[in-house]
Amino acid sequence: SIVAMGNMANVVWQSIDWWGPPFNGNGYIYLRRYNLSSNTWGPVEEIATFYPESQTYPATPVIDAASLSSDGSNDIKRIAWKNPYGIQVRDCNYGSWGNIGAVSGTHGNCSYPSIANYNGDHYALSWVDASAEAIKYTECYYETWSGNWSFNNSAQVSPYGWYMNQRPSLTAGYESGSCTARKVSIAWQSVDNVVEGVSVHVRQANFACNNWGNVTSYSIPVGGVQPHPAIGSYVSNGKLGLVWNVLNDVYVATYEPGWGWSGPNLLASGSN
Repeated sequence: SIVAMGNMANVVWQSIDWWGPPFNGNGYIYLRRYNLSSNTWGPVEEIATFYPESQTYPATPVIDAASLSSDGSNDIKRIAWKNPYGIQVRDCNYGSWGNIGAVSGTHGNCSYPSIANYNGDHYALSWVDASAEAIKYTECYYETWSGNWSFNNSAQVSPYGWYMNQRPSLTAGYESGSCTARKVSIAWQSVDNVVEGVSVHVRQANFACNNWGNVTSYSIPVGGVQPHPAIGSYVSNGKLGLVWNVLNDVYVATYEPGWGWSGPNLLASGSN
């Protein structure tokens, strides 16, 4: 996962040293900074360790940031990843790493976190709870003065009764509202819920209000596909873009405040 602002980029990834039974091995979450203007890499930082259950264990670390600076001293960023006990998070505030937090309500069957910054040390977080086949959500706060984590406004985003919900993608953007101007949007895929076959869904809520709106869905009349939806925001004007793939085609749907969702339109096509 990567986040870039101005001339700086931060990259996170996992690495596993696998020894095999009975000790299996060690897993690591690493981060490295890149300066685009000078084309130079900083040192590799070890952010966390975990004990993988297999050689191909998917920790799937993700990163987002409120600010990045050339020397790292003003960095405000957060990393989330999966370990065998649940989703974990770690905060960097003005260049200093805080305590690792275990996300409330997560366990070993939770995976594929997605994280987006709200403001400063306030972040939104979503993931898959495979035991419930559901998309879950929380807002995570880190108190730098106490070293404590708190998790608020937790919710199940996918409707109850739906199953095989997978691959959440989260973004945060601005849109005027009675509660707050900050809005979160989560996209995901599911099977045999709205229609027979695969569908891509998106659901939105005003940040900190917990008032989730209706689900907007796009059905895919092709079996056996993995659309892997991804959503992003144009923060300056509240517009959103939602993209996904169907075999060799890439589709896009767009959201504009006051008008809602439109599309999908074919964005790209071809075997390459």
